[in-house]
Amino acid sequence: MPRRSPLTWQAAIERFQTHLRARNLSPLTVYGYRLEVERLASWLGEASAGPASVTSDRLRGYQAGLLAGTASRSGRPLSGRSVYRVACSLSAFFAWLTREGELVRDPAAGLERPRYGERPPGVVLTPDEARRLLEAADASGPAALRNRALVELLYATGLRRAEALALDLGEYDPGERLIVVRRGKGGKGRQVPLVRSAALRLDAYLAHGRTPERGGTCSALFLTRYGKRLGSASLMRLLHRSAEQAGITKPVTPHTLRRSFATHLLQAGVDLRSIQLLLGHSKLSTTATYLCLNPEELRREILLHHPRERLDP
Repeated sequence: MPRRSPLTWQAAIERFQTHLRARNLSPLTVYGYRLEVERLASWLGEASAGPASVTSDRLRGYQAGLLAGTASRSGRPLSGRSVYRVACSLSAFFAWLTREGELVRDPAAGLERPRYGERPPGVVLTPDEARRLLEAADASGPAALRNRALVELLYATGLRRAEALALDLGEYDPGERLIVVRRGKGGKGRQVPLVRSAALRLDAYLAHGRTPERGGTCSALFLTRYGKRLGSASLMRLLHRSAEQAGITKPVTPHTLRRSFATHLLQAGVDLRSIQLLLGHSKLSTTATYLCLNPEELRREILLHHPRERLDP
């Protein structure tokens, strides 16, 4: 029986991408994995005939080069967190190739993942900043109703960027004031209730902004002026422009609104488990990293809710 030719980088990357999509990972996650593998292949260049020629020493050399800046595209050292992400992507790629029988031995099996410091606190808006952002999104123009409804939705639900943009018309229940997320991270779905202000803005957009003639056959909830599903770049421009008009100097992204949603709920007395379910997190520890409370707020939460605080001496 003739010996099978080693898998080329291009073929391996395409198959790996298909595998990741079959796992229902988000497009951004799939893109990130693919990008890191392509960068490794580019760095190896002619020295590598394909994934089967990669050794553990070469991977360690690549990782060291990223930390030193000699292997990064910018020529600058990458942070420990960035190199950790690269190591995770490459480990997943080579482990999959080994399981598929394309490799006899996994060269990334012993690849160390560098330690990195604690993640700096994420950006959280104050309630007043959130109010100003919403008002700025309500500027005049044909897209004003859509813009205000979308920003209200993000702040009122804590939806991820991809989740909000993937919403279809049938996934909003105006009677129950409910958003149904069918394509959440990791394929997990959930239902998120809408506060009255967000529901009113969404209803106004559907009644007067998203007209049948504009929507045509597109099922997307949020449309461009051409009747297509609104994209990520358009959303980012909207938030940047609204933040600038509102005089907010903090970077404002969908993730900023997601963190603000979670933090403001906790500050209002909502328990952590409920916030976890609303955010669609599988682990409570993940939810905890979203919350930005100062020491005095943490002290107040403990004194207010701990059962032993209310006992007589």
